Amino acid sequence: MSPVPEHLHTVTPRLVVSDAAAAIAFYDRAFGAEQIGDRFTGPDGELIHAEIRIGDSVVMITEDAVDGAVSQHIEDVPAEEMARREAAFFSGW
Repeated sequence: MSPVPEHLHTVTPRLVVSDAAAAIAFYDRAFGAEQIGDRFTGPDGELIHAEIRIGDSVVMITEDAVDGAVSQHIEDVPAEEMARREAAFFSGW
């Protein structure tokens, strides 16, 4: 099972904007972006999460958090796999 969702690439950008609806509309006009899935909003109507597709890539969008919160998704890799990757990386040095 891949840790990366099927519709995403290994690295997927998340844009934090002040007006998500306007940003999504702009990306639609400028790049032909298509919203995929639902928009998730908070109790005050702020956009928590939306995804758009531009070409073959997905961009995640969220609105500025008042508390300045930042989130990131990191692949959960077993320690043995990380050790294997590290050894492979450094063997070329």
